[in-house]
Amino acid sequence: MKKHIVAKTVLLLSFAAILVVGVFVSMQGVLVPQYAEAATCPVSSVTPAIGNQAAWDSKFSARYGTGGVPDLSSGAETPAQRAEKFSWQGHYWVRAYVSMAKTYGDTKYLDKAVSSIDNWFAYQETSQGWGASINPSQMFLDTGVIAQAITVFSYEVWNDSRFTAYRPKADSYIAKLEPILHTYDAQWANNVTAYNGSPSFYVYSTCGADGKSVCSAASLVMYNQGATMVKALLLIDRIKRLKGQTPDAGYLDKANKGAAYFKTFARLNGTAYVWDYGGARGSGIEDTSHGHLDLSHLVWAYQFGLGGLTSTDMARLAGTARVILSSAGANDVSTRVDGTGLAGTNDYERVSIGYDWIDLVDYDQTLLDKVINVFNAHMSAPSSARFFFGWAEILRKKNCVSLYDSVVGTPAPTPTPTPTLPPVLSVSPTSLSFGNVVVGTQSTAKT
Repeated sequence: MKKHIVAKTVLLLSFAAILVVGVFVSMQGVLVPQYAEAATCPVSSVTPAIGNQAAWDSKFSARYGTGGVPDLSSGAETPAQRAEKFSWQGHYWVRAYVSMAKTYGDTKYLDKAVSSIDNWFAYQETSQGWGASINPSQMFLDTGVIAQAITVFSYEVWNDSRFTAYRPKADSYIAKLEPILHTYDAQWANNVTAYNGSPSFYVYSTCGADGKSVCSAASLVMYNQGATMVKALLLIDRIKRLKGQTPDAGYLDKANKGAAYFKTFARLNGTAYVWDYGGARGSGIEDTSHGHLDLSHLVWAYQFGLGGLTSTDMARLAGTARVILSSAGANDVSTRVDGTGLAGTNDYERVSIGYDWIDLVDYDQTLLDKVINVFNAHMSAPSSARFFFGWAEILRKKNCVSLYDSVVGTPAPTPTPTPTLPPVLSVSPTSLSFGNVVVGTQSTAKT
């Protein structure tokens, strides 16, 4: 009996040692991403109104047909209309497809994602992406949101051995996307002394006599706008590493500094965090809807040890989710991160709690049933991309499926700093997670 116990202990310790989940370290000036502490599978006792793959598929087929791919461009729209469709509808469809594919291993969803992304590139507006016909700041945002969805798809097909057939397609997307994202490098400002902590982040490019010049270093973009861009860069960095390649050092540097910037303006609201829509620039309390883009980067940055984010930070962000889910009454959502604002009859003000925010259930297991109760009460008949995405994420969390290239839920020893990256393993994910936003042109405020 003792031999069996010893053998099991050795096996478990060996497995835990392989799945290194640790911190972000700097060796000789080189940023080396490793993994944050493990989380556990959320405990849930509430039955979702859309509780399995068949139920999700049935809702989708009833609205769009079994082979339908919603919200593609036919070419009839204006470039501005296409940019808004791709970013504020297509983004959520692609992420929903990826979520369903990860949970159920069914590649029919990835086929829909490919059809969507192919359509986006077929109607790319300029060398800077999508949205130029609206204004430069909206182009930055729309392109960042579209880029994040593309990199989510590409990352997951490289992260999951079930999806190897899609890797050439993912590679073609990243090859097209990298030059687009590099056109925004000139808008990056390092060590902006005008704000607490001298943060580094993107600035607007809407200044000068022609309104098309890069603004002063103090003119930081709204936090959600820059967060979605650096999230895309983080995922490209991870894709390169999964492939055994050396990524552009600027990708991880920006992703790291973008997460660190959050900590310079987030402030305590009891045991929760509260922050402004404009980050260090103010502009009023962040709304729950745009906040999902903030979380889309922060939860991943923490997972890969970026930005100095700690377990305390994640607990405080989970506290924010608790405030949002408890201040508006039973089975409802506050529309701002400080617990103020009521959604009323507008379910678009509720739906974002089902993505990106939902990843915080890994740090407070009580949140998942609260999210499910909101969806059961208000969104049992999904009518568009964001609602289908929210239900897909609920199913993923209920099934304890991870999106990261590490096994979450397995305790690991404290890692030892090393000048070389740990090998990337092909393992079946066993736990953890993976966002929303309000349609329309965002603030172009500048100084």
